[in-house]
Amino acid sequence: MRLKLLLFLIISFIPINAIALEFSVILTPEEQAIKINQTATYDIWITHDSQQPEMFEVYSPEISWDIRTNKLLQVLPKKTFKGTITIRPMNVNPGMYLLPLIFKSSRTGQTVKKTLPISIQAKSKPGLKYLPAVKGVADIDYDIDPRKGMTIRIQIENQNKRDLSTVNIKVRSKTINKDYTTSLAPLEKKLVTFKANLPLNVPPQKDALQVSIIVPENNKAYQFDLKPKVFEIIPISWVEEKKTETKKFMKTIHTIIIENKGNIKQTHEYTEEMPFYKKIFAKANIKGENTKQGKKYKIELKPGETKKLEITYNYRPIIWLLILAAILLGSYYYFRKPIIIKKSAKIETTQEEGKGQLKILLELKNRSKKTIKKVKLMDLISNLAEYVEDGTITLQPTKITKHEYKGTLLTWEIGNLEPGEQRIITYRIKSKLNIIGGLTLPVAAVKYQDQGQEKETTSNKPKITFE
Repeated sequence: MRLKLLLFLIISFIPINAIALEFSVILTPEEQAIKINQTATYDIWITHDSQQPEMFEVYSPEISWDIRTNKLLQVLPKKTFKGTITIRPMNVNPGMYLLPLIFKSSRTGQTVKKTLPISIQAKSKPGLKYLPAVKGVADIDYDIDPRKGMTIRIQIENQNKRDLSTVNIKVRSKTINKDYTTSLAPLEKKLVTFKANLPLNVPPQKDALQVSIIVPENNKAYQFDLKPKVFEIIPISWVEEKKTETKKFMKTIHTIIIENKGNIKQTHEYTEEMPFYKKIFAKANIKGENTKQGKKYKIELKPGETKKLEITYNYRPIIWLLILAAILLGSYYYFRKPIIIKKSAKIETTQEEGKGQLKILLELKNRSKKTIKKVKLMDLISNLAEYVEDGTITLQPTKITKHEYKGTLLTWEIGNLEPGEQRIITYRIKSKLNIIGGLTLPVAAVKYQDQGQEKETTSNKPKITFE
């Protein structure tokens, strides 16, 4: 069931133009015999399996026959087209002919070939004094550039003393289908020059130009075939670039339309010059390679194909990064604690002289732009040391609290700290025992009032090493 569903979805997304068209053609009668100056008429039926109206055209590679239909070959869906087709010999001799007819779909290019047996019979008719007689020579360049088209030069000559009011020139090849009409006075020589355009993406190839001169007269036509001319369509390497720039807020878009106007497949290289810092912000819809000048993009192009290269320089992330940095910086200054405290210690006497004595230094600073109130500093001395009374220090502890297990807690009532104000408090401790290795001191704490709430910040833990 899933496989059927998948096949249905795949078929549903296939473009209509990509689905092969099946059509059939029936001609009756299957064989006809006509006089050399008569016209053969056939009934024609066409059907197809398309879901949309289809147009068809009919032609023959044999240019000596005039082929016409009574109406356009337009066939509606699920309908059978019925019409007539008339075939008139233009310059043929009596005999049996197998005339190829090609029916071609105008949309898909698919063809159906039919072969009609036609018997042409002679008819007695008084001859004219001067029958049409025209000779000519065709001349073209051998190398043909599709961009310039083909200039066809035909020298024609009326070899009889008759006025030829209508002289049709038919030019045919695999790539050219051109008709031209002129006239010739009696015994006139004329150079006819005209131009045939070719599709720009016609593939390089060798071809032969067949030129036929046809002079119609009553119900008959006289055909004179010239010597074919061989030519070659040369390969054209031609890629056109069209670049536009669109500017938006903190964003620039370069759009490059690249079109292969040649007739061969090409790999086109486009280089976008950009400094190294621009590469960080550049993004393209086609993968590129870094070069010293910038970035190089390789684009594969079939003949007649157009592709779009879009390079976007997006600087908007810089704005978002700056906004984010501003938010983070603002948050840091908004939420950071206004008071910082740093604790350090210095050995004053070593254990060889007795018990070790340390000088403790506490540094407080108000780094905010407002006055901090009710500042209280507290520091704990562990049970391994004891507080040393010292009358030389400038600020004595407001309160000394001893605990049997936790140690000694020193408290200083600082009061207010003005913006940028710094306080340095020192005191000394002495170890009770000889300490081997080092000693890590506990943190000091500062309590203060901020926006009506009591807050606290702590210092580092200094480590002292005894040698």
